[in-house]
Amino acid sequence: MPLELRAMVPEEALEAANLSTRSFENNPFADILFPNGPGPQMFQNNIDRIKNALDDTDSHVLQIYDTDAGRMAAYAIWVYTKPKTDDQWEEQLQARYKMFSEARQDRIIPFLQQESAAKHKVMGKGRWWGTSSLFHQCSCH
Repeated sequence: MPLELRAMVPEEALEAANLSTRSFENNPFADILFPNGPGPQMFQNNIDRIKNALDDTDSHVLQIYDTDAGRMAAYAIWVYTKPKTDDQWEEQLQARYKMFSEARQDRIIPFLQQESAAKHKVMGKGRWWGTSSLFHQCSCH
């Protein structure tokens, strides 16, 4: 299974969204948030997020390509964040609520609030590199 590190191109956003959806199959955390599975809006949000990252000069969208299988095996979105004011942190949190509108709100909102508060406390108003997404396709049985 020869693997290649490649930059993702916009035409691969759908394949990446499919990969990220499959990576949550049989995942207990996802089952708690999406008892009926993620819906079409969540899938579209994934496609939009990937395409936005591809257009962002402060993001790098990389993939591992399985040349034998002829498909993407994994991808990651690396982001060099922009400094944020307290209001911008709150705006980002509100946008995340919308991104996960199909999830159980009683579970996802406290999770997103804690995640945002921790990032805000540690990262503050500076810039840092981080992965906003990291998904892989497991062929393990």
